[in-house]
Amino acid sequence: MKEYNLRPLWDELLKVYKVFAAICDKHHLRYYACGGTALGAVRHKGFIPWDDDVDMFMPRCDYARFVEIVQAELPEGFSWQSIENDPDYKLPFGKVWNNDKIMVNEVRRESNLLLEQGVYIDILPLDGIPKDRFRLFLWLAWRSIWRHLPRFLTDNQGARLRHQRFRSAIDFDSAERVEDSKESAERLKRTAWTAKTFGEPVWMEFDSVKVPLPHDWDEYLRGMIGSDYMTPPPPEKRVPGHR
Repeated sequence: MKEYNLRPLWDELLKVYKVFAAICDKHHLRYYACGGTALGAVRHKGFIPWDDDVDMFMPRCDYARFVEIVQAELPEGFSWQSIENDPDYKLPFGKVWNNDKIMVNEVRRESNLLLEQGVYIDILPLDGIPKDRFRLFLWLAWRSIWRHLPRFLTDNQGARLRHQRFRSAIDFDSAERVEDSKESAERLKRTAWTAKTFGEPVWMEFDSVKVPLPHDWDEYLRGMIGSDYMTPPPPEKRVPGHR
């Protein structure tokens, strides 16, 4: 079985996180640990032992502001990638990269992971979900249509930006429910996150740093994973995602 040493990667991910957090703090932008990063903070006080990434949420209004300023704020060697600045990028969220080739080669060699062109953290916007039943119907219908449109209609920057504007039209702070940009239809049925779920962050230890979790992090994790989120998965599923 292939063995991994994730410590070198974790050290570099924390450096990228510190750069991201410093920009957000300077400009008073909200951000929250999410996904495996939030779960790791609660269950392990750091990285999940087999996790190989860092995920952050930002309310859409804060995310939009971050997109405007990030490239001017990043130190040398770091970059930002999203549909706003890369016409070939297709994901509905952005990434902060450390593209240092020497570092990447060293981490790849020491960790035994198949890394891409750099080390990055994912920044996922949070959007409001319509309250009104008719608007909610239209919103859900468009989500379904978008997923089934032929690629030649969606595989261009203009279409992806228009789709992003549509799904971000509901204000995060006044919405009864909110969702992240990777929300699945199945999870949407069981989650009831509101702006209050996130609210004032709760800071928790995460390895050598502290990260902000949603104010009601238990509600968030139950919606994301289920009530048994403190129970690790079976051994065969404890593997890195970028192996």
